[in-house]
Amino acid sequence: MTGFGLIGHLLEVLEGSGLTAEIRRQDVPVFPGVRDLMRRKRIDALTGVKSFPGSEWVHATFGGHPIPGGTRQNMAHQLGRVRLPPMLPAEEAYLLSDPQTSGGLLMFVPEAKADALCGALRATGEGAWRIGRTVEAVDLGMQRITVV
Repeated sequence: MTGFGLIGHLLEVLEGSGLTAEIRRQDVPVFPGVRDLMRRKRIDALTGVKSFPGSEWVHATFGGHPIPGGTRQNMAHQLGRVRLPPMLPAEEAYLLSDPQTSGGLLMFVPEAKADALCGALRATGEGAWRIGRTVEAVDLGMQRITVV
């Protein structure tokens, strides 16, 4: 495993700086089709057969999500420091801890300058997204990240 996902890298910065963060999950960019892929269920390894009569029903009913082990390990390690919405589907939480990122850059910019920076990056053909904000931590023992 080579990455810690968005949450892991954000936690490193927050814990070293005395900050907490709020992430707006709907603003975190995700490649097209990823959410659909994560909702699929498969049991190919269990049956050893890719297709058999009734396989679609069996796979949909008893299969497991195709979540990499590194992602599961990241989430297990990070979960105590992250507050997730109560009804958030598991695959949405896993997206934030997935080590298979596209190599994005996490930047911390004063809020008053964030729109200008995003605009400048987009003008050069780069993607730029405002996905949340940081605030000074009142209680350093509290959860560091809140996902909304």
